[in-house]
Amino acid sequence: MPANITYYIAEFYNTNLAPRLARYDDPFEARLASETMFGFDPLIGLGSAAQQPWRMCDPGRWDTRSEAVHRNGDKFTTYTISTPAGTLTTVYGERPGHSGWQVEPLVKDEIDLASLRYLPEPHADVQTIRSHWEQLGNRGLGFVSVNGIWQQACY
Repeated sequence: MPANITYYIAEFYNTNLAPRLARYDDPFEARLASETMFGFDPLIGLGSAAQQPWRMCDPGRWDTRSEAVHRNGDKFTTYTISTPAGTLTTVYGERPGHSGWQVEPLVKDEIDLASLRYLPEPHADVQTIRSHWEQLGNRGLGFVSVNGIWQQACY
């Protein structure tokens, strides 16, 4: 039975694993090594189309602007999205070495839902995915991230 761990926190990776992986120039190979060094079976992301809606752009339909402020070591970015149906805003927080968090929702009222019809389709870099798939070979399992309906609703 395959056994795997998944870590999302950059601080954990940078503190505990990165020093052991300094000899790797290729981040993909370093990630693969980080999953095999403790005897786990690698489960490696090959690429994604898991983009957060406020970081996407489709000129004339979904125009995104951002403005960041720093407070107490954290970064808070206000994203403003202009669509033909109206304007949406959200605030996203980030702390170095940690995962980010949504401070203010993108959709705040029923009227905001009309703007979602202009939401761009997430783009997957098929060339990168194919390249990583070939690089991985039979050394582990690969996956591609795509935001499903639950994650889209969370955003």
